[in-house]
Amino acid sequence: METHFIKTMFLASCCSLAIGCSSSDSTPPPPPLEAPIGDVSGTWSTLEVFTSSISECNDTNSDTVDVAHDGVSNTITITSQTSGASLNGTISGNEVRWTGSVPYADGTLTYSPATITVAPDCSSFEGTSNWSYAETGFSCTGTSTITGNRTGGGTTC
Repeated sequence: METHFIKTMFLASCCSLAIGCSSSDSTPPPPPLEAPIGDVSGTWSTLEVFTSSISECNDTNSDTVDVAHDGVSNTITITSQTSGASLNGTISGNEVRWTGSVPYADGTLTYSPATITVAPDCSSFEGTSNWSYAETGFSCTGTSTITGNRTGGGTTC
């Protein structure tokens, strides 16, 4: 048993070092992230319009969010001032993208993904999302448009 394990580990090492084993997963890796457009941290007034084929899920949500970003890294954190819920995302160039779930109404809203484009002066953004919503005994999916304006903090690009 021990000899078989050692031979298997040796062959696996040779495969990965010498010939570069291939995987059955043919999904290409995501492109590398670009440097951020600038510092998008601060307070933002947002409006999200949810659209679904199920009319009960059509909704409009205004919120004020705080965005934490150091202006250099590719990571951001978006926190709702209304609910306190947070989502983590990335910024690449002028594109901010996030996935994740937050409490919403009587259930959970999941973004998969949301993508926004920040204006050249970092004072506003607009974008779209794919989302799903679920609560006990009810669920729906849809898309949304998201817009926002910086109302405080941060700097311009």
